[in-house]
Amino acid sequence: MAASSLFSQWDRQKSLDLSLDLKTSSPSSRPDTPESNPSTSFIPIVVEPPQRVYIPQPNVENRKGFGLLRHDRHNMQNDEKPLSPIATSPGPNLLKVDENRKTSSRRPSLTSLLSLNRRSENATPSAEVTSLVSPSTPSQSPTTALQTPLLLEKYGICQDKSVGEGATAIIRLVRRRGHDTILAAKEFRKRSRNESERQYMKRMTSEFCISKPLDHENVIKTFDLLKDDRGRWCTVLEWCAGGDVFTVLKDVELTDDEIDCLFKQLVQGVHYLHTSGVAHRDIKPENLVLTATGTLKIIDFGVADVVQSCFEKESRVCAGYVGSEPFLSPEVFTEKEYDGKALDVWSTAITWYGMQHKALPFDKAKKEDAFYTEYLAARRQRNWPPLVLCNIKERECLYGMLDPDPTRRWTIERVLNCAWLENVETCQYAHTSSGAEHHHYIKALDKKS
Repeated sequence: MAASSLFSQWDRQKSLDLSLDLKTSSPSSRPDTPESNPSTSFIPIVVEPPQRVYIPQPNVENRKGFGLLRHDRHNMQNDEKPLSPIATSPGPNLLKVDENRKTSSRRPSLTSLLSLNRRSENATPSAEVTSLVSPSTPSQSPTTALQTPLLLEKYGICQDKSVGEGATAIIRLVRRRGHDTILAAKEFRKRSRNESERQYMKRMTSEFCISKPLDHENVIKTFDLLKDDRGRWCTVLEWCAGGDVFTVLKDVELTDDEIDCLFKQLVQGVHYLHTSGVAHRDIKPENLVLTATGTLKIIDFGVADVVQSCFEKESRVCAGYVGSEPFLSPEVFTEKEYDGKALDVWSTAITWYGMQHKALPFDKAKKEDAFYTEYLAARRQRNWPPLVLCNIKERECLYGMLDPDPTRRWTIERVLNCAWLENVETCQYAHTSSGAEHHHYIKALDKKS
C-alpha cells in the first residue's frame, strides 16, 4: 500500500519534537568551538565543535523540510494553543497492513501515537542530574543565574521569523558570528502562570545538562544554553536537513535494507546513551531526525533520566508516567518504578515495527488492548503474524526485545551484538561500502538548500 494513502487521512496533531537541519561539507570549514561564559557557573556553557562541517544554505520557506515542532494535545497546558490547524479525523485510526507482511488485518495507525503521547506532570528529572553533569558551585539566585550572553550577541539570527513552532518552544535558525555554519535555536516560551521561577529554571536546565555531554554520531549534539534579546531561554543544537523518521515513513518508500540501516543506527544511539548512564524514555519516530545524507540522530531529552553514574555498578530505577503510550513497555503501566533502559529497548522494537509496517502493533501494552492480548498469545508459539516473514535471527532479536518481563528482556548491548545486526551495514553519506545508495531522508531539503 502506498505510503501516501496510509498517511493522507491521519491527524497530524504534533508533539513538541525538534527536527534540525545539518548538511555536511568539507572538514576544513569546521566552526570554532563556542566559547564558555565565565560569568555564569549555573550551567556548563563550554561547547565542543561538531565532528563534521555543515554549511547549508537552506530554503527556510520550505517549512515541511525542517520537521516542524509537533504539538501534542495531551501535553498542552490550559493556556497554550495548538499549532496551525491540520485536517483531522475522528479518533485513533486503524490501518489495514500490507498483506505481504501477513500482519493482522487491522492495526492502530502509526500516527495514533501523536494523540497518545503523555508526560506525567509529577515526573521530574533526576535530582542528581545537575550534580552529575556540571561542576559543583554555590547556589545562585535566579538573578545571578540569568546573567548569560544573549543569543543575538553570540550567534546572530539568520531569519527573523521562526521555522517551527510548538506549544512550549519555537525554532529559529542561527549562525555563529564569523562562520557559515547554520545551527538551530530551540527558544522556550515564558514560564506558565502556575509554574514558579525555580521550577522553570529546573526545566530549562535539566534537559541541557543531560544532553550537553553526549557526543555520538547517532545522538543530536547540544552546544549552548543562553537567552535571546527578549529574555527567553534558548538551546542551540545541530540542525538536520533530512527530516525526521516519521516524515520519511510518510513520504519515502523504504527498502528492507534501508529500514535495517535506520534500525541499527537507532540501536547504536540507544546503546551509547545506556553506556553513558542515560535512559531516554521517549524513543519513537518523531524523536529521530536525519542529516541530509541519512545519518540518524536521537533528539528530545525532555523526559530523559540519569540512571547510573560512573561510580555506580547498577542502574537506578525510574519513576513517572512519561513518554508515548504505544511505545511504553507493559511494566510502566503497572509498576510505580521501572527500569528505564528496559523501557528504551521495548520502545526501540516498537519503532522498528512502525518503520517496517507503517503502523503500530497495539495502542498500549495492556491486557485490555485486544491486539496486545493477541501478541501475548501468539508469542508463546512464536507465530505472531507481523514476524512470520522475518528470518529466524530477526525473530529471535525482536521477541527478545518485546519480552513482557523486563528482567528477561534483552539489553541494548545484546541487541547490538546479535547475529542479525552484526550483518547489517549502516550507510555513510547515503552509501554503503558496496556502493548501494540509501534514500532514508527527505530529498526535497537538498534542492538548492
